[in-house]
Formats: sequence, C-alpha cells, structure tokens
Amino acid sequence: MTHSVSVGFSAAHSFLYCVIMSKRLCVVLGAGSSYDCISDVEFEPNFRPPLAAQLFENRSSFNAILRKYPGAEALSDLIRARVKNGDNLETVLRQIASEENVVLRKQFWEVPLYLQELLGEVSDHYVRAGATKFHTLVRGIEAAGVQEVGYLTLNYDLFLERALTTIYGTVFNHPSAYLPDGLRWFLVKLHGSVNWGRRVVNVDSRIRSAGELLTGLKADPVLDSTFEVLGGYQESVRYDREAFHYPALAVPVEGKTGFVCPQEHLARTREFLASCTNFLVIGFGGLDKDLLDLLGLAPVVHSLLVVCGNAEASLATVKRLSEPMRLGPKVGVYRPLESYGYPGGFSHFIDSGALARFLGSLT
Repeated sequence: MTHSVSVGFSAAHSFLYCVIMSKRLCVVLGAGSSYDCISDVEFEPNFRPPLAAQLFENRSSFNAILRKYPGAEALSDLIRARVKNGDNLETVLRQIASEENVVLRKQFWEVPLYLQELLGEVSDHYVRAGATKFHTLVRGIEAAGVQEVGYLTLNYDLFLERALTTIYGTVFNHPSAYLPDGLRWFLVKLHGSVNWGRRVVNVDSRIRSAGELLTGLKADPVLDSTFEVLGGYQESVRYDREAFHYPALAVPVEGKTGFVCPQEHLARTREFLASCTNFLVIGFGGLDKDLLDLLGLAPVVHSLLVVCGNAEASLATVKRLSEPMRLGPKVGVYRPLESYGYPGGFSHFIDSGALARFLGSLT
C-alpha cells in the first residue's frame, strides 16, 4: 500500500523550508516518563511516581498525605473500589467533580490539595541519590546541537525542572523563568505544577489554611488568572503575598479540561509548534484531547518517536497522534505506523542509546 502526496510547492521552496525549520524538537512528557525515570540509583519505592490510576493507591506514604485532607480521604474508598473494578480514574473524578449536591462536591475540592502535596513529596523523596533519566535526556539534547527544544509536560512533579537547573543553572522562581531568554529551550507545564498557586477570589482574603478555605467556600473555588511560583508545595507556603493560593494544577478528569498554565506559556507553545518538525513523545498515552489539538498545529512532521513502555502501548499512542498530526501525508512518504513507536520504556530508551540515535537522525 502506498500514499501519493501533493506537496504544493517547488523542490527549491521545500528545501528552503526544511533548512529554516531544521533541528527544532518538541519533547512531550506524560506520567509514564516520571514513572520510569530511573534505573541505577538509590530510591524509595513507596514514593515511585504514580501513573494516573495509581494516584489514590493504598500505599503507606500516600495514606499519610491523604489523612491531611479528610474530604479527599473520604473519597478514597469509592475511588479505589471503582478503579479496581475497571473504571478509569479520570471517569470517576469527572463524575465526582460534576456532582450537583454541593455538600458532596465539596470533597472534590480537596483533591487538588492532596495531589499537590503528594507529587511534591514524590519529587523530593523518590530518588535518594543519583540522577534521573531526565538529566540524561536534557544533556543528550544539548549535546546533539538541537537549535531549539520545547519541553511540554503534563506532569506536576519537579524532576524535569531539577534536570534543567542542574545543566543550565536556571532557577524556576517566576513564571518567566520557564521561557528563558538567550537559551535554546523552554518548558511549559500544561497541567500545572506542585509549586504553583492561584489566589482564591471568592473567599475572605484573610483565610490562611486549607481548612479555613474549605469551611469558607460555598461554591466551587474561583481562582485569579495570575500564576505564582510558591516556595514549595506544603500547607505552609499556600498562604503567600497576603492571600491563600489554591493549587494550580489540572485534576485528571475525563474529556477536555483545558490547560492550567500562564497564557504566555501557551502562546510560546503555539508559536513554536507552528514551525516544529521533530517530535519525541515519552510516557504520554495520547488521551488528552487538549494536547492532541495543540500538537495538530504542527505543519510538517519530519521525525516522530513515541516511547510508552512497550511496542503495543507506543503504537496505540502513535495511532491517536496520527489523526491530529496526519503523519503519513505530512511526512510525504508512506511509513507504517509501527515505525514511529519504540518497543521499551523511558529508562530503556535512554540506556540503550536509542535517544542518541534518534537525535542523530533529526533534520
């Protein structure tokens, strides 16, 4: 089977177009990248980064955090039972968040508080000593001479920031730090971060704790549009700049939920994708409809590799990407979808030398 493609411009124009857009790389990171981000390091297994279905998993380390948020803890039995019975966590949380009874829906308001602290603790305690695969990923991309790289992550955790800080010295203390001037990379956390917050505007500004917040709220939290980078993820940093800051992160619910990041970050992402030709997707299952729409802005796909744990999972993601990114026609030469998938996970991808080979093939 072959595909014929009409490119619509001359060979000379095509060559010039490729030269202008060469060596730009978009790296998309999902929960699977953090889940499989180490191999030969000292680590704490109770703080292994969870996949979406594991966010309420019955671990002693998770339960210690859950006990701080009675509303979220009260939901844990329902969530665990339904996930055990085969329901997607995203579906369960969507139904809880849509509960008409405000007394019951109020429990959901504690879920972002729980997730903020949980993924913050995971960021701090999973790796006891040693580097993650994020360090090697960033170093490899820098060594490959990529002209510009956009890191787009759906993860709340801080593993990627710490790799970028180690290699470039960047201090992520303000939203502008994620779009650094004079460097060849930028980072956009599309679903927010454990150390980001937004001021709650529909409560008394004197509220200083999560408990006071939940007591004072009579309806869903209404948040200011301004993002603040907090000094951490614990309760002690949520009250800052004379206001209580609710976690700025997107709870994983089914369907289109929108992004939770500064507008200037999204503008930079759209601008970059409009001229990006190369894509590396790690640990993203292709189920986030908002991100799929965003990736559909790419006009041409020269290189794509999907790393999702095994060949079957990688191919499933490739198929989900194939519609918004229209892989075959944009590449211009027919390739079977299997050729875009990697048969292993993030750590194997790095350790096997496949990252270096992929980067060496970029045009």
